[in-house]
Amino acid sequence: MALRDGGVRGPRFGLATDPDQATDLARELGFPVVVKPPAGSGSIGVRLCADAAAVATATRYLLETDPARLAIPAPGAVLVEEFLSGAEFSVETFDDQVVAVVRKRLGPHPHFVETGHDFPAGVSTAEHDDLAATALAALRALGLGWGAAHVELRSTDAGAALIEVNPRLAGGMIPRMLQEALGVDLIERQVARAAGQDKAPRPSAEVAASIRFLVAETAGTLRGVDGVDRAQRVPGVVEAGPIRPAGFEVVLSNSFQDRLGYVIATADDPAAAVLAADAGLAELRPLIDSGVLAGEGARA
Repeated sequence: MALRDGGVRGPRFGLATDPDQATDLARELGFPVVVKPPAGSGSIGVRLCADAAAVATATRYLLETDPARLAIPAPGAVLVEEFLSGAEFSVETFDDQVVAVVRKRLGPHPHFVETGHDFPAGVSTAEHDDLAATALAALRALGLGWGAAHVELRSTDAGAALIEVNPRLAGGMIPRMLQEALGVDLIERQVARAAGQDKAPRPSAEVAASIRFLVAETAGTLRGVDGVDRAQRVPGVVEAGPIRPAGFEVVLSNSFQDRLGYVIATADDPAAAVLAADAGLAELRPLIDSGVLAGEGARA
């Protein structure tokens, strides 16, 4: 395997085409494990499973649910991965340059919904360098390194471990957050590179920035997001708004699809940016006419 040959550490894993095969593989890897589709984004269908019953349920859900409803390619199989404990990060790169190491905030298990991001990541220099070096090593091992890439990792007791490599710009509004923090428009740089212009990211500033997402907890019809104006008045908040339009049918999927609004905040001090983003988020409230549009894991 290219990553292993390149000395990049990651979780042990295997493919399974039915629940029995998935549970056998999980027992071999050791519980808990992560069950997820081989292709997709935004944590769709990703679940932490503590026992065989949970593995079988998660596998059946992915293999038997209409792919159009999941908004992912028909899987045909599931990935069963060793669960690596530790904080999660993304390393945003451009060519062979590390632009930023970003701390990822996740909702509660058994799901992996991204609820926000912080820059800088708030780690030691050694941990930062380990995450950055592991991301670049993964890109080299896979023969990547043109333009933007979004590499996700966990920082474990044994060091940085690769979760996935995405040879594209980050989602989750990370480029927008980094534009505020660094003065670098990664989207513009990527378009320029595709047009044949040699425009590597050159930060013109560096402040701290955080983004938070308003995540739905109730299914139904969205009438709007209340409190955007109040969130925008919170000191440090530079942008806040809805993600989904009025009339959107909220179906709880325990993925990025549950995001309804957002807040971006900046400050000279990372802790102040975090506090401002959290305070702005506290002002947002979804207005939902409750229905019965529950997906794979309606929240308790």
